[in-house]
Amino acid sequence: MPRIGEAAQAMLHDALDAFVAGDATKAEQVVERDNIVDAYYAQLFPELVAHMMSDPTVVFRSTRMLSIGKYIERIADHATNIGELVVFMVRGLDVRHTGPASNNPGLDSRRGFAAARARQKRVKPKRSRDEPVRAPRQ
Repeated sequence: MPRIGEAAQAMLHDALDAFVAGDATKAEQVVERDNIVDAYYAQLFPELVAHMMSDPTVVFRSTRMLSIGKYIERIADHATNIGELVVFMVRGLDVRHTGPASNNPGLDSRRGFAAARARQKRVKPKRSRDEPVRAPRQ
């Protein structure tokens, strides 16, 4: 449990530092570290469930530990959100909701922010008000 807490605390500290300094690189590092905290929580859950099954007297305490672990994991998620917003604030690059769980080929552990940047560049610019509206081809 201390490892997940220390990791989430470091993420939050770094996310706030990145916000104050306007440091998109540090913010990207915070976003990439979210997977570490998620892995700690994923490891914690089956360990506590197995512990509860082997010793029913620790069920109350273990359920509290599960809740605490989830709350700490949510703190890390909020730090990740801050990091994503800092990247957007500094670079104008929206990297939210681009992880491996989404259908979007953006930010994941294999491709990193480069894929999100490339995707952002492919977006067609909106037409200006002075440009005439063209009828669609039939």
